[in-house]
Amino acid sequence: SLLKPMTIPQFFIANRWINGLGEHAQVITILNPELKEIAKIEEMKFSLPSKVQSADLFSAFVNLNFQKAGVYWVKIELDGKIAMSYPLPVFEGK
Repeated sequence: SLLKPMTIPQFFIANRWINGLGEHAQVITILNPELKEIAKIEEMKFSLPSKVQSADLFSAFVNLNFQKAGVYWVKIELDGKIAMSYPLPVFEGK
């Protein structure tokens, strides 16, 4: 059977940063199963004035198109370095 592209109308990614003093910047990238970029939230700057204060960042993705089923990846960068990445499985709908 042929896989049909699927568009998610809207979803959010929320990150909380803590325990880092000063000015910082976050970038979020969504990668397809071949690890090619399909969406990106450009640099979001934030400040952590003390070690115990946190910054909550919410990123919205609108009408993101997943071309096929497979494991997509969410890549989170902090200050130009990969802070974390995690799988985003996409299954074929029936």
